[in-house]
Amino acid sequence: VAQAITRLSQSMLKLRLTILCVAFASTRLVTAGENGAARSPPLGWRSWNYYACEINAAVFERQIDALVDRSRLVNGKPTSLADLGYSTVGIDDCWQDCQSPRSLVCPHPKQRFRHTQGDGINSIPLSHALTICPVLQNGSYHSVKGEPLVDSSRFPAGLGGLSAYAATRGIGMGWYGNNCPETSGPGRGPKYCSEHGKLQPNWPLALSGDVAALVAANFSAVKLDNPDCGAGSDMKAYYDLVNKTATRPIVIENCHYNTAYPRWADFPGGTLDCPMSLYRVSNDIKANWDSILNNIRATIPYNSPTHPLSRPGCWAYPDMLEIGVSGQNGHSEGGLTAHEQRTHFGLWCVVSSPLTLSFDLGNETLLDSVWPIITNTRALAVNQLWAGSPGTLIDQDKNTAGQHWQLWAKPQPANSLAVLMINSALSPSNLTFVPTLYFNSSNTFTVSLTNIWTGASLGRQSVTTPLTFSDVAEHDSVFLLLEP
Repeated sequence: VAQAITRLSQSMLKLRLTILCVAFASTRLVTAGENGAARSPPLGWRSWNYYACEINAAVFERQIDALVDRSRLVNGKPTSLADLGYSTVGIDDCWQDCQSPRSLVCPHPKQRFRHTQGDGINSIPLSHALTICPVLQNGSYHSVKGEPLVDSSRFPAGLGGLSAYAATRGIGMGWYGNNCPETSGPGRGPKYCSEHGKLQPNWPLALSGDVAALVAANFSAVKLDNPDCGAGSDMKAYYDLVNKTATRPIVIENCHYNTAYPRWADFPGGTLDCPMSLYRVSNDIKANWDSILNNIRATIPYNSPTHPLSRPGCWAYPDMLEIGVSGQNGHSEGGLTAHEQRTHFGLWCVVSSPLTLSFDLGNETLLDSVWPIITNTRALAVNQLWAGSPGTLIDQDKNTAGQHWQLWAKPQPANSLAVLMINSALSPSNLTFVPTLYFNSSNTFTVSLTNIWTGASLGRQSVTTPLTFSDVAEHDSVFLLLEP
């Protein structure tokens, strides 16, 4: 324990020094994402982790209504999730129609894709396609003019109609593009709408058609999937066209659409080239503990205390939250215990990740069970506030590379610090922490401690006195706010 305390003290002192450097240097940094979107990590909901392709307009209306419901209390007051900032509902995959007579259709399996003269589209005549493809599968979800085609059986009022439904309730709608071939499977029909290898890469008509539809439907956010799924990958062209076309800032998520970004245009700490609002840094998340830890660690290279690539307008994103989710469409991925769900939320908060819920908000029993976690205003404040660094892993047990305990921290305004201590062992453990000389004032010998999970004040503590939390449950955490 003494060795662990020493390492913690050294790490915290290093963090103090690096944060001071960031505070000094931040006045000359060029901030990313200058379209004005996502100045703090976005909060909202998306469909994929729970619903996958089992979606329609009613599913999204159900989530929209749940976001604005004020029948529950937060800190003793009737409060909705939207009141706390969860203000966007996102459509993920499976909104497309690639079986429409207007879609670009499949070639014979033995034929190679070939281009229609003059427009760069991989297609063959519709009459021939109907002969060899009785069901128009493997088609594009774009028309010959580049218009995205919407599955009207799922969205009879169109995407614009759903967006209008959300807008009347103060909720923004998020969209999804460059889709993966995930529209096949039980109950989904033989639809294979992925356009990889079907359209000319970065086909200008598809780009302009997508952006025009995005703006026309009044979407407030869009997620772009990777080029192994679709035909697009030009992040800057998409970003520039959106900002040129839209009349308001739109949040753009780079889901491996182009992994060349973000990057320093000149030198670390100089000009940050980030033509997006947030970007996936991890594999697809699953509802189990190992996946949570693997994904959160993927943020570390982007969250340097000195020159972080993750910052306002350009957030590193380890994927959606798995709170309340056990798997997709009833298929278990292992699931998370109540303690693991709380730690999961704390980790996403302490690294300034976007917070995207993905369980069925209309399930009253499930929502009640996770309500204290996702509405914790102290944890949400840690996530939303910016004091020069996004937060990162600052120490862990060295012998097992964090399999016993981990310590994550994020600077807060007014020389405060949020600290998340995790028991990553397989049994209850004691967690010991020493507040070191982190604070700027030379006469600061004590700090005020607040338990972020409970709101309880732990009083003032000497910065050199070990603070021990006994019998912290397996995969549970201690979340503290230290104030001078």
